[in-house]
Amino acid sequence: MRLATFFIVSGALALSVACKSVDPVADVGEYLPELDKGKGASARIVDVDLIKKNVESLHGKVLVVEGWLGECEGLICSIYPTKDSTLGPYKHSVPIGFDEKFDRLAKPLQYRRVLLTAQVDKTCSTGKVICLDRAGTLRPIDIVAWGASPPMLRKN
Repeated sequence: MRLATFFIVSGALALSVACKSVDPVADVGEYLPELDKGKGASARIVDVDLIKKNVESLHGKVLVVEGWLGECEGLICSIYPTKDSTLGPYKHSVPIGFDEKFDRLAKPLQYRRVLLTAQVDKTCSTGKVICLDRAGTLRPIDIVAWGASPPMLRKN
């Protein structure tokens, strides 16, 4: 809960109002009860647009993101909301940070529908910091093709 205090300029009256924080993931996506059992990820699959609109409030959360993986090697790697958008401008995508192991897993999944497990990082999305060399909004943890067992549930 957040506590907001409002002051009336013409007097000394202060009003405090308790506001419940809104969790943008709480009521969206497919529910995965398996992820509720302490595996560290959200219990819901979310889409790319939800990430783009809520980077600040999702910072630090580990989520399973459904989308289309674009080119993913070297200095380029992003997840897109639709297959067609993988060929369009990057403004439709959410960038994925560099991780050598992840890149090996992602290579055969380029331009395919995927489930990506990643931690949201707002650092490069705020406009206050200039990030180079594939610093992403999503720190990759795992990736599988759509239809496979969701990431974080597979047996290693």
